[in-house]
Amino acid sequence: MPNFWVVLIIVLIVALLLKEYLPGYAREKGRNLATREDVAEITRKVESVKTDYSRELERVRAELEASNRRVQAELDKTVFVHRIQFETEFNALSDVWEKLAAVRSTMSVLRPAMAIVDNREDPHQALQRRFSAFSTSVNALVRSVHDRSPFYPQNIFEELEVLR
Repeated sequence: MPNFWVVLIIVLIVALLLKEYLPGYAREKGRNLATREDVAEITRKVESVKTDYSRELERVRAELEASNRRVQAELDKTVFVHRIQFETEFNALSDVWEKLAAVRSTMSVLRPAMAIVDNREDPHQALQRRFSAFSTSVNALVRSVHDRSPFYPQNIFEELEVLR
């Protein structure tokens, strides 16, 4: 029988411990489980919001990239047009300048201040030869001014028209 009393005391001690600590343990376990479930729900919501923002960010990024490509294409087109316009105008002005320099050069030969004269050549023929070179260069200038007039500014055209 002594074992009976020992077993009974042990059972009573265990019952008292369970009565005191089991409800607190169960209550704490319940709280922890509720907290874990709340954290899981909050995490799920945060991840959902992150996913939504990530999709929206990608959409905005794609729109911005498409817009950027359109603007860059327009800019490239504008730069190309301006470059071609500049090159054409430069070439036109260069050609006109070349012809103008030729006119100036042949004009200075018409009545030279100092010249080496070939006594075998008739003075009238020498003048005719110089005038022919001058006339050819003037005609080349006039033709160049007229042919290239659309490719340089109006004020330059008006100044060159005076030479005509």
